[in-house]
Amino acid sequence: MRFVRQCFDQWIRTRDDVWLALYRLLLDYVHGVPRITDSNRLTGDKIWRSRAERVEQALAMGIPCNAQEVPNNIDALMRELYPPRTQRMNPVGIAFACAVVYLIERFSAGTYRCKMEAKIGVDVFPNLTGFRRQSVDIAIFHHDRLFAVISSKWGIRHDRVRDPQEEADTYKREEPSLRFFVVTNEFDSARLQKVLTYPAIDGVLHVRKDLVRQVYDRTSEELANLRDLTELFALFP
Repeated sequence: MRFVRQCFDQWIRTRDDVWLALYRLLLDYVHGVPRITDSNRLTGDKIWRSRAERVEQALAMGIPCNAQEVPNNIDALMRELYPPRTQRMNPVGIAFACAVVYLIERFSAGTYRCKMEAKIGVDVFPNLTGFRRQSVDIAIFHHDRLFAVISSKWGIRHDRVRDPQEEADTYKREEPSLRFFVVTNEFDSARLQKVLTYPAIDGVLHVRKDLVRQVYDRTSEELANLRDLTELFALFP
């Protein structure tokens, strides 16, 4: 959290800077292009490589720099905080949750308390027993009452799409008034649709919604309900 705060205090002046700050912190390259999906897709799949190249162009314009210089201006978390060849999945997941908490605390108008990795049965849902998860990614409290749960997923693995659906169903049985949100950087349209269309999930927010539409080179009706991460702050008035 200290590292995230240090970077974001330097990089973020307004809400418009949020997406670029997140990519500078967490996005990396694989097979010569930004890792916006499973790495095996980015080797020989021309469609996904083309999509990743569009993300690279957007980053080059946003930083700003030449496209060839983008890799040197992103992935600060792993480059600066961890030894080389560290497995990145857990550090990136934790840092993404830290970033979401930072942004809520900085940009939300209301007074909310965030708790990462809130323990089920201790911090939240005291009567929930037997659930396979031991904690929730981010719990949001308002006046010491649980207000919302955020499932923060930098990417949504194809075999884990059911996880946020199951979480939303389970937690809302315990707290019917609870709001459940998914915050992600997933680019796969099919995976996004599975959480976007699930009734118990109150909203899916993407690091850069407009960039998802750009990489598909169309306005996708299937992604019409996808929100931009900056819209998250208005959900905590």
